[in-house]
Amino acid sequence: MISGVGAFVFCILNTYISWRTIKGHSRDAWIRTLAVASAAWGGTSFRGVTLTNVNFTNACLKNCDFRKSRIMYTDFKDTHKLELSRLGQTLLANTAVRNLLTKTDSGYMLDLQKADLRWAFLRGMNLEKANLKQADLSKSAPYFCWSRF
Repeated sequence: MISGVGAFVFCILNTYISWRTIKGHSRDAWIRTLAVASAAWGGTSFRGVTLTNVNFTNACLKNCDFRKSRIMYTDFKDTHKLELSRLGQTLLANTAVRNLLTKTDSGYMLDLQKADLRWAFLRGMNLEKANLKQADLSKSAPYFCWSRF
């Protein structure tokens, strides 16, 4: 009886912690990092690769390893499950930048303050009223649609 109650409490506790981890709670970031790392093991590896002018439009990028990759003018529009990949220190590691690059027309009023957008593929992005204070936009200028600012 006691072991059954203990198992039930343990399951409820694990469910709660899993829910918080999936929602991105900062206190449980290490669990998410560990889960993504174990899931990405054996997945597609772009580790250390330079990805220039690659079109990932509508791709499922679950369990990929982008650590130490150099991402230059790569189109991530409408990709999904990218948050389940190992992103390392790439520009995709920033949630706001990842949302901008993966969701069609998602830059409107987005807070990109101090964001690293170097080499980002920004063609057709609606950055109207976006907060770009101190954002690094170097090397991405040729791909801007200036009329949308």
